[in-house]
Amino acid sequence: MSLYFRIREGGATVFRPVEDAARRRLDLAPLADVSLRSGAVRPRGGAEIGAAEMAEIEAWIAARRARLAARAAEAPARAAEAMNEAAEWFRAAPAGPEAEGEAEALLMAMHDLRAAILRFRGGEGTGE
Repeated sequence: MSLYFRIREGGATVFRPVEDAARRRLDLAPLADVSLRSGAVRPRGGAEIGAAEMAEIEAWIAARRARLAARAAEAPARAAEAMNEAAEWFRAAPAGPEAEGEAEALLMAMHDLRAAILRFRGGEGTGE
């Protein structure tokens, strides 16, 4: 039976599923805490981690890092889509103070984004 990973900020808590046939239930025994940043695997409560379990944990770390990297790489595309949706929302002519407040927040965020992109590009094309 494979391990269960409860994802948390920066890593996971790893559990070993334990079948309790007498009570007809499945329990999760804490096995280890995993840090994605350092790759550290710390056993919990004196648990012994077998070689096959360690291999599964290491495979999970690699897969989770790849998934998070893919999400991070998609972030600019999602931001561009959100900006397009915002442009369409404003084009539909929202009225009142709600639109004005949203416009100000969006303009500030766009200004911040523009400055960050220009810093990334080394000041290329600043025109300022």
